[in-house]
Amino acid sequence: MLRVRPLVHTNYFHEYVALLTALGMDCVQTQDDGGWQVFDSGNGKVAVRRACADSLPGTSMHLGFELRDAEIFIQRTLADGTTAELAPDAGAARVTAPDGFSFLAHPSNDLSLAHPQARLAVATVWRTLQPEMANTVLANIGAKHVRDSTGGGAVFRMKNGGLVTTAAGDLTGVELGFTYNGGLAELGKKLTGVAVTVGLDGDALCVTMSDGVSLTITS
Repeated sequence: MLRVRPLVHTNYFHEYVALLTALGMDCVQTQDDGGWQVFDSGNGKVAVRRACADSLPGTSMHLGFELRDAEIFIQRTLADGTTAELAPDAGAARVTAPDGFSFLAHPSNDLSLAHPQARLAVATVWRTLQPEMANTVLANIGAKHVRDSTGGGAVFRMKNGGLVTTAAGDLTGVELGFTYNGGLAELGKKLTGVAVTVGLDGDALCVTMSDGVSLTITS
């Protein structure tokens, strides 16, 4: 089992909750007096955590996954040649890429597969100086290669939902994105008033939040 579940850590908590709700995602988990919420699209999830009141304003995006059994996942990932260990403070598996970039995969009791009729899919982008390295890491954790993309990147699908695209970048980082099987113009109307700007550029809907973060939704 493997499912995409990126984390949005933000001072703009309510805005991101409103965005995910407008996209049609369902809130399936709430903790910390509502300061931690997980939304499900039927094809991948997104977790949103409220930043501490004394932290600097802004938003950070983190690559993340859900899995069934952390210990088995760690054993298989190590056997395939990628560093993985149990994260003691989270009860999750921590995967570390050769360049030092790391991410968490949290245990989950939700064993459902990606819903075949889900219109929205979570599509995270992992930007790195070494996309080929990132491709190997994703393959080693059990992601399925879908197709190659420009600059050495590739698109990977998780069996239980969601996509991750590796892409070349000057800095290592994570971007939250989505794919949508439907009319982007109509979807854009639903997001008007939630985001600062919403614009259609060919086959992509570009959404800019008030924290300056831009999201892309492709058809």
